[in-house]
Amino acid sequence: MVAASLLVVAVGTLLPYVAASFPQDRAHLSLLVTALLLGGALTNAVSGVATDRFGDKRVLIVAGAIMGASLIASAAVPSFAWVALWFVVYGMGFAAINPVGSHAILFFFKPEERGLAMGVRQMGMPLGGVAGAIVISTAAAYFGYRGALLITGVLVLIVTLGSAVLYREPSQLHGEPVRAGVLFKDMLVMARRPRLVLITLVCVMLFAGQVALMGFFPWTLVNEAHISAGLAAMIFVIAQFSAAAGRLAWGWASDRLFHGARLMPLAITCMLTAIAAMAVADVAHLPLEAITGIAVLLGFSTEGWFGLAIVAIAEVGGEEHAGAALGFALTWVYVIGVVTPAVFQAMMSGAGIPSAWHMLAIFSLIGVIPATAAIALARRAEHLLREAA
Repeated sequence: MVAASLLVVAVGTLLPYVAASFPQDRAHLSLLVTALLLGGALTNAVSGVATDRFGDKRVLIVAGAIMGASLIASAAVPSFAWVALWFVVYGMGFAAINPVGSHAILFFFKPEERGLAMGVRQMGMPLGGVAGAIVISTAAAYFGYRGALLITGVLVLIVTLGSAVLYREPSQLHGEPVRAGVLFKDMLVMARRPRLVLITLVCVMLFAGQVALMGFFPWTLVNEAHISAGLAAMIFVIAQFSAAAGRLAWGWASDRLFHGARLMPLAITCMLTAIAAMAVADVAHLPLEAITGIAVLLGFSTEGWFGLAIVAIAEVGGEEHAGAALGFALTWVYVIGVVTPAVFQAMMSGAGIPSAWHMLAIFSLIGVIPATAAIALARRAEHLLREAA
């Protein structure tokens, strides 16, 4: 998770160096962020179901090779369009990282332990953002954006393939090769489960906030709070550390405080994200200490939920269909990720930066509705099971 997330979370640290190399494409830099998420949207469903059928190890080897090779290839030719193309390919490989290992957690851990276990695993994404910010910015300062991509690609190859070699996959999770049509059949079956659809809606609304944090929070600080880009980057790193803590804390809380329930913490996260987004809209009038506190809350809520949601989705599918459930849900999550940068940028340009964050707050708060409905469905299912027993 750390290696795969080096570029995805910290892509913003690369953009100034790309802009310096291609000043004529400066207005299109957001396309690189969209390219990463577009690749994930194209292959999430396939990678999730393929993980069910072929096992974690095989899919991780393929995904690691795709990610590493695509970054190395993107450094080969000095062209903006060339980089964007290979970023799409990288996103296609990154899509497999979430389903890989998720149903293994269902296999290895008891229900009351899964939230914390997934929280530990999902800490890799924000920590990858911290590591990526350091590696990419340092490498780009010395070797340019192409050198940064080359070094990052080599790191991704070494770590992901090394993880695949060291992982001892249980025989029960090896999977069975089948025709491609069967891969999609499982996903369509999962799409008919109302609780999965409701959880997916919650994730879609929360992911919009996560994309806004990764792509526009530093920009907001520079343009609204009028602080330097360097200081904004430091505050962003603090938000990523808080996100890592959030993924661990929400997982532990769902296991211990909510007794294995995942949906109530997700509803609470929607409310906290709305509060944090409202606070970001007002950073122009706040001291640095308050802005730092907002960054902590924003990271903890806006990114901290992801591991918790992965467990909730995987549990709907169970050990046998966890990949299919994740493939369905994360495909829609990535779709909103593709749309969010353009919509958020348009809102900032048209209505102003504070208004964009206000709208994000409202959108996040709406997520409480499907979360509450999913809770009601889960309680009804438990009641029916007790009556049947």
